[in-house]
Amino acid sequence: MLVVHKRGHVKRRDALKLLVTSGCILCGLEESAALQAPTGKTLAHGNGDVIVDQSGLFGRGHFVVGMLTATNMKSEIAALRKLRDQTKFACRLRYNSRNKFKASFAKTAIDHWLNSSGMSIAAVAMEDTRGAASESQALQDARCIEQVAALVNGRRHKGPVSRIVTQRRHAGPRGASLENQLRKASRNVDQIVSIPDSQSDILQFLGFITGTIYGAFSGSDKPPTNKTKRELLAYVEAKLGGKPLWAPVNHPKLVLRVIGKA
Repeated sequence: MLVVHKRGHVKRRDALKLLVTSGCILCGLEESAALQAPTGKTLAHGNGDVIVDQSGLFGRGHFVVGMLTATNMKSEIAALRKLRDQTKFACRLRYNSRNKFKASFAKTAIDHWLNSSGMSIAAVAMEDTRGAASESQALQDARCIEQVAALVNGRRHKGPVSRIVTQRRHAGPRGASLENQLRKASRNVDQIVSIPDSQSDILQFLGFITGTIYGAFSGSDKPPTNKTKRELLAYVEAKLGGKPLWAPVNHPKLVLRVIGKA
């Protein structure tokens, strides 16, 4: 039972106990906001959805953008939800999380992706975007949109796209402008849907993969210090044939293109 102070605050030791027993370990203030379980509001995906996410910040070093497509998106999402339930992992799946309990769910999700006949990922990794730091924000945004649109327009599954689903990163006029640019640059796309990744297991999974690729570039000289990150990076690389993710990949489940300096 939780012990609550008069003002309604949960004692720290009880909150930590609850997080540990549910498989969610609080690893500092930076991560605490990302530990909300994706069990509340969820997006009703359609089979025509294309999933897009990124890792890193354009203009500040490594930058990765990825796209996930599936011939039966609803079926893939149901499978991920089942795996989440089986592994009893209630937190958001994120590469930069230090939650060691994510490993079991992440590995089963990776295995499902690689064994699924209809789900694949395409990604572009820019090794160094710091040269673009002096450019205007509008130009940086346009260059990012160009890479995303190239992925969407070059996708393997050529079925109709009802919408692009991506993680909400910018609100207000800038967010609206980015969505409008992406809609215009992407062929046969009716709608851009920007949501918190807590509302979609498959968006979280794509973000985990783009984050793993980003981690491979960051760790090409020095491996990640976190044991779980090293373990999962090695797991993905082994499953894809043993090739490092900081190099181009041409695999039936992942096509990764690497660009030098932006």
